[in-house]
Amino acid sequence: MAPSHVLVPLDGSPLAEAALSFALDTFDCRTTVLNVVTPLDESMSEGGVLTADDDRLSEARDRAETADADAMRRAADRDRTVET
Repeated sequence: MAPSHVLVPLDGSPLAEAALSFALDTFDCRTTVLNVVTPLDESMSEGGVLTADDDRLSEARDRAETADADAMRRAADRDRTVET
């Protein structure tokens, strides 16, 4: 029985990239890619100050958006689409 929907988690690793290729090449169904950006906890930094950490969160979101755009391009190259 073929799946009707495939979820591919992306974390920037080569294995995740290979999983996306496999999903796009193997399954002809709805495909969703997922990037998780975890906000930093104030208790993680000494004194609860989050100046540089705010920048890291923004950079992580930017990387996730770039990964989503790359996944969409890779899907389009195969005449497929992905949802994010």
